[in-house]
Amino acid sequence: MNKGFTQLLLTAIFIALIWLLLPTGSIHAKLNYIGVPAIANPYFADVRAVISGILCFKDGIDPYISGACLSYDANWAYPRAWFLLSFLPISYAWVIYIGFFNILFFIAWILYLGKNLSNGAYLLLLFACCSSAVLFCLERGNADLLILQLIVGAFLLKRQKEWGFSLSIVLLLIASLLKIYPIVLLVLYINDITNRKKLIQVIVAALLFIVYLLVFRADFIVITQLAPSFTGISFGIGVLPKFLMEINKWVWLSQNFKWIWCLVAISTLLFAVKEQLKTTLKTSEISNEKTWYLVGAIIYLFNYLIGFQVDYRLLFLVLCLPSLLMRIGLVSNLVQLLLIFMVLWGNAITMWLNYLQSNVPISMGVYRPNVHFTIIEESAHAILSWILIYQLLKYFIPRLKVLFTHYFGRQTT
Repeated sequence: MNKGFTQLLLTAIFIALIWLLLPTGSIHAKLNYIGVPAIANPYFADVRAVISGILCFKDGIDPYISGACLSYDANWAYPRAWFLLSFLPISYAWVIYIGFFNILFFIAWILYLGKNLSNGAYLLLLFACCSSAVLFCLERGNADLLILQLIVGAFLLKRQKEWGFSLSIVLLLIASLLKIYPIVLLVLYINDITNRKKLIQVIVAALLFIVYLLVFRADFIVITQLAPSFTGISFGIGVLPKFLMEINKWVWLSQNFKWIWCLVAISTLLFAVKEQLKTTLKTSEISNEKTWYLVGAIIYLFNYLIGFQVDYRLLFLVLCLPSLLMRIGLVSNLVQLLLIFMVLWGNAITMWLNYLQSNVPISMGVYRPNVHFTIIEESAHAILSWILIYQLLKYFIPRLKVLFTHYFGRQTT
């Protein structure tokens, strides 16, 4: 069967599944069976939350006051830059349109990511998109879907002529003002900043972002207090020690886990530095799939180290998959794939293990995670983070050598 037709057919099946699982679909409650806390009312809850805050701002109400603006039990935990959208004639009627647009964009993006994959690899990509983490993001219409759109636009434009580079910086800065974490992607402009004009643009963007943080630092303090911290259905470096604390015999390990993690991470860093300082950069060009791998890896790693964000930001790990699937025969790629699938499907596996162990009804609202699998799942996060640290250092160290040589005129040893 023609590859393009097969991928379209598989995508159509995926779209049908998404449609049925949406808050307006006939089997929405079944999301609970794959580890997604399905909230039928309000549908696209995160879109509604953003619009609520903007409408409050237009009415002169402080949206950072807990519960003052939202029509359900939640808090406004977004940067003030969102209020720039208050000039729009925005209303709750927009919720369903924005929610569906986000989903359509995501589906189109998956088709784009999978265009060079075999049918089998594309099926694995869709399987990742059916995971609890990704469906949680789509079900809530999470704001990270808009950030994904801005990031995609930024890196597609980055390949264009000089005007494209400038517009790319603007889009990435906008994404960073709305959600903070995209600013770390400025490091991927390392291949471009041997050009002084482009270097100045990157520096200006970084300085504007720093000024933004300083001016609104009081808001960010409030946001850190209101935003979800790590729990049984979250990820981050703090999750594993929290669960280890519940098992008395693991107390020593739980209390020292961050030190153990740091020791392994530093060892990984030193090994990578030692090895990569011996290498010479042959070409600064990277494939399309490798670009998205780097984007996904950097965002995941940054958020994991913060240990602050909930599951739906695992969405960005999907960007890593095409590069790994294209060379699935490599042991390191296969290991990364297994770890990524484990963390994407972690909620569902944990919930089902809990059900099989204690026969607790399947309901994300009441289930208590299986502690033993949580240790395995969060260990998978830790191992994945170590591998990504190594992969990113392999990419950046030779390029830093080139950059250093370009501006300082001598070769590093």
